[in-house]
Amino acid sequence: MTTKNKPKKPEDQVDLVKERCVLVLFGAGYYNWKRRDQTAEREYSESKGVKKDTFETKKNIFSGADALLNDIKSLVNETRAFHYDLTLPWQHGHSAALANGLVPLYREKLASFQNRMDLLNDQLKVEWPTMKQNAKGILGASFRDSDYPPIEKVTKNNYIKANYQPVGTGSDIRSTLDGAEDAALTEIRAEINADVQLAFNAAHRALWERMYEVLKVANKNLQKINSDDGRFRTEWYDNLSSLLTSLDHLNISDDPRMAEIKEEAEVLLKYSPEALTDDTYHRQELSEKADALFNRVSGIFGGLDK
Repeated sequence: MTTKNKPKKPEDQVDLVKERCVLVLFGAGYYNWKRRDQTAEREYSESKGVKKDTFETKKNIFSGADALLNDIKSLVNETRAFHYDLTLPWQHGHSAALANGLVPLYREKLASFQNRMDLLNDQLKVEWPTMKQNAKGILGASFRDSDYPPIEKVTKNNYIKANYQPVGTGSDIRSTLDGAEDAALTEIRAEINADVQLAFNAAHRALWERMYEVLKVANKNLQKINSDDGRFRTEWYDNLSSLLTSLDHLNISDDPRMAEIKEEAEVLLKYSPEALTDDTYHRQELSEKADALFNRVSGIFGGLDK
């Protein structure tokens, strides 16, 4: 590889990440419908002749009302997956780095998810009394009124949220001293920049790890030339397509190898999974390219920490 194609070292790039990214404090969750049933635990332990604390039993306090609850859970999982696809992990709490170019899409989609959650919570409020009454009939002696909190507490725990803030760097620290350089502030600025640099390096590595994992699955499936090799799964296609679509923005370190990998990986999307299912000729063609590409990415990813 020529010198011009070598990636920029992730050093002294604090200003770069500040200019290109914002941090997102993301959260999504749903109310826990499971409750420990100590009565059932005791009865089962006694039936087996073992100590009381040998088994732990949990009950679904809304057994029979799973459709609405599963919709809420599925929405949270869908939102988390979307967030993961468009961001890079940051080292501060639950924050993630979101490239400026992806902010409009991210905000629009999050607003859509939040609206869907509001509608599900509104539906839950309407159905709450009936759900509780039905659960009482299903659970029988296992029903405990104390298991059911006010509906406001439940809907509060069914949530999707995101807060945005800039990437803080040492230059954000201002001195009020007239013309004097405060050694303590200088030291703090250096510490902050070092912290941002570590997070930047970790995000850079995380992107390569994501590329490695996606290509690993793609390569594994494309190596299945014959039906005897096992089922040809197609999820890899959507995962690879999603990653490549956002890659230019996610490549916040301007690593030129990423652009090269993207160009080569796009060839693997030349044929749809449906077309490849029974097309052993083109699967053979793509399997060779996928294997060579995965080996290259494996070498890069494996050498990042060296």
